[in-house]
Amino acid sequence: MNVKFLYIIILILVLSFVAIALFNHTAPRTSKSNMLHTGIVSIGNQSYKVFIAENLSEQKQGLMNYTNLSKNGIAGELFINIPNHACFWMKNTPEPITQSWIDNGIVVYTYNAIPYNTNSVCANGTSVIELMPGIKIHVNQTMNEVI
Repeated sequence: MNVKFLYIIILILVLSFVAIALFNHTAPRTSKSNMLHTGIVSIGNQSYKVFIAENLSEQKQGLMNYTNLSKNGIAGELFINIPNHACFWMKNTPEPITQSWIDNGIVVYTYNAIPYNTNSVCANGTSVIELMPGIKIHVNQTMNEVI
């Protein structure tokens, strides 16, 4: 085998790995993919526009790496179709949020999550909503989804 040919093959492999590394980094984003739809939730007498995470792929991404969602009129994200006992964390989530577990339309647990915290917080509920700071949500409050 020609040495020059071997160097070209090695160079192509190295450049391929560099390209993959560059395209796979997780830079902060300011908006969600167009594939993710939004909906309106009513909490008490207030309504908020939120992203809807209904499948496992969307739920795994959550609000990781997203910043300035409120600039786009988004108050947070609603996770539906979740297991009855769900755990959430704040890995790669740069902004504080309030996580609330809802069971049949009633808030059953609320937690003020800390940015980048990788400790899981778990509770029972039929859905979970993550809301930006400043939106008040309390245990026993009702929440209605209008998707």
